[in-house]
Amino acid sequence: MISKIIVTIFSLLILLGNLEAVTLKGVVEGGKKLKKNQAIVYLTGSFKSEVKSQKQPILDQQNMAFKPHVLPISIGTTVAFLNSDEVRHNVYSPDKEQYNLGSWPKGEKKTYEFKQKGVYTQLCNVHPEMESFIVVLDSPYYDLTDKKGRFEIKGLPPGNYTVRVWHEKLRFKKQKIIIGKPDLEIVINRK
Repeated sequence: MISKIIVTIFSLLILLGNLEAVTLKGVVEGGKKLKKNQAIVYLTGSFKSEVKSQKQPILDQQNMAFKPHVLPISIGTTVAFLNSDEVRHNVYSPDKEQYNLGSWPKGEKKTYEFKQKGVYTQLCNVHPEMESFIVVLDSPYYDLTDKKGRFEIKGLPPGNYTVRVWHEKLRFKKQKIIIGKPDLEIVINRK
């Protein structure tokens, strides 16, 4: 009986050992527009969506601009909106949940919890030239590209996924991938 339990435990350890998380690395090719504004690479597939463990994301207003310009988050994430400028700012979005956080002076912050997936344009009704994007994903697996289009998504369990890219101006082909061992590298091209 004890030998059967030991064999079963050993078999489970081998099975679990084969389910190690892997890393997906790659590059999104998009030319000058991609270098100017980053893209979000994210995965969809058969996994339980959970809020990505992270510090509270911050969208700041500095030098009359939203920083960062693009902020990816998971559904259920609360974002802190700061004002680091000497002038009053406002934050509102006409998209999906359509919120208006009002206006506030330097040093204060407001928060908002995003409950629906989608792209939320962030605007300031005091300064209409200000614009940024919060992209709410139903995936815990995503990354923001660097200026060269590179990305790295860590902690992926093995499985079948679709790689998608969001960019404010460019459109990209989606790719089906199978994550297993070892780590995977891909190139994503425009449509």
